[in-house]
Amino acid sequence: MPSNIGHLPYEIVRDTLRDEIDRGVLSEGSRLPTTTELRARFGVSIATLQKALGELVDAGMIERHPRRGSFVRRASAAGTVCLLLGTDVFRHENAAFHAVMIDAFRSEAARAGLNVELKMLLDDDAFAANAERFGRELDLGLYGLVVSFFGTRRLHTWLKDRKAPCLNRSGAAIDYANLGAQGVRYLAAQGFEHLMVLMPQGNVVAGKPEHDGIAQALAELGAQAPSCEFIEGAPSDSGGREAMHQRLASPVPANSAILSFNDVMTRGALFCLLEAGLHIPDDIGFLTHANQGVPLLSSVPLSTLMIDPKQIAAHWVQACLAALRGTTAANTTIHAQLIAGRSCRETAPC
Repeated sequence: MPSNIGHLPYEIVRDTLRDEIDRGVLSEGSRLPTTTELRARFGVSIATLQKALGELVDAGMIERHPRRGSFVRRASAAGTVCLLLGTDVFRHENAAFHAVMIDAFRSEAARAGLNVELKMLLDDDAFAANAERFGRELDLGLYGLVVSFFGTRRLHTWLKDRKAPCLNRSGAAIDYANLGAQGVRYLAAQGFEHLMVLMPQGNVVAGKPEHDGIAQALAELGAQAPSCEFIEGAPSDSGGREAMHQRLASPVPANSAILSFNDVMTRGALFCLLEAGLHIPDDIGFLTHANQGVPLLSSVPLSTLMIDPKQIAAHWVQACLAALRGTTAANTTIHAQLIAGRSCRETAPC
């Protein structure tokens, strides 16, 4: 039973009814006592009772029907996962990838018997008010687990301070080193003699997995290795376009290919190639990562190193199931799949 010490009258009513719903005293679909009965039981005013019932409605625990009364809408929250977004991923440059992963998470969760509630708690001027509202839902015990997707430092700190049942990591790691090595080997096998590796700023240093994977593949190829240069830019359309524009100001070696590690930068780079009148793959090869939202800028299907968002989502669901059981999911490594298109002079059908 919830403690009533230090609680306002409406909170006592709300928490008591919530506890009875969670324990099955008030079962799913059952009718709550009438307003008159509840007022007599708790000794509160109609305004106090309406506030308590209103919060239970907002929390999705009960539903109210005129002239029929209030009914329990949900059972225990043990199997309910809140997918909490800290970033407006639907307006992000990688929106296509994020949308696929969120949809996949919800589908996989449903197959596993989990209910998923999608919420946003953005780091903006409304954070405090929205956090207070979400905090009340946590106090009501609406979620067995909160999964923080694309969270900010502010959000993670807030969840930690609230001691929310939260999952920030799934235990799945993308093998970026192998992704880089795989790209180099594929382009070398296609006969390209010079590689221009397009990367977000800060990744062209020893110790970064993408960089180290490329270096390892070049070393393994030995005398057969293509020459290689790195092109850095901001991880955005404009960053990719500007980085490629600066590079094309100097002559490009014959038989060159671009290996892009960021599909958002790919869009900008492809636009720059169109401006320069360079055709893929006749003038230059192109191997991209992820390939979300870029096909319209290429006259041929792009060859792609694809990290399957559905595979990432599936492991997140397994991590949720483990967390709800009080255990931890086994760590796993996710590898890129090379999907051949026509942008690297492939001759086999796509």
